[in-house]
Amino acid sequence: MPRSKAAVETVEPAKKSAAPKPAAAKPAVPAAHANLWGWYWDCLKNYNTFSGRASRSEYWYFVLGNVLVTAALLYLGIRTGAHSFWGALYGLYNIFIFLPAMAVAFRRFHDVNFSGWWVSAPVIVVFLLSFASGFIRAYNRRSGIFDEPSVLYFLTGLILIVYPLFIVVIACLKGTKGSNRFGPAPK
Repeated sequence: MPRSKAAVETVEPAKKSAAPKPAAAKPAVPAAHANLWGWYWDCLKNYNTFSGRASRSEYWYFVLGNVLVTAALLYLGIRTGAHSFWGALYGLYNIFIFLPAMAVAFRRFHDVNFSGWWVSAPVIVVFLLSFASGFIRAYNRRSGIFDEPSVLYFLTGLILIVYPLFIVVIACLKGTKGSNRFGPAPK
């Protein structure tokens, strides 16, 4: 049975509209990371994850959130007095944030294919220099041979000045493309 031209035309548009719609494009950033506090909270939740990689966004949003919280607590502590609730909260926050900050810094270093131990190396070196300084001072009191440990003080100061610049440079570098020895690229 031959179909009329009108019947063919009415069937054709129906076929076109029945075609599957293309999938919506996935956002480049997960919904949880749509704002600063999403990134910040994600780093806090991963406080004990020292393996893997962290993108520049994850690291710098965490740093920004940390600076804002620290500044707010410091301001409130100064306005209400050092022995106030806010002053105590500021001190507790600094203790609390140490581990998440170290973890995200380790992961950021991993993203640029550096060992995360570079993050904690200066802490260890400054501790050892301080220990050596104390030893020299104690020995100086007993024997009078050693001079003041001014060279150790200079080295400690130099590390404390140069090292933050090293951290900023590494944190600003673009991560390695694809997988590296620390895992797949961060999302």
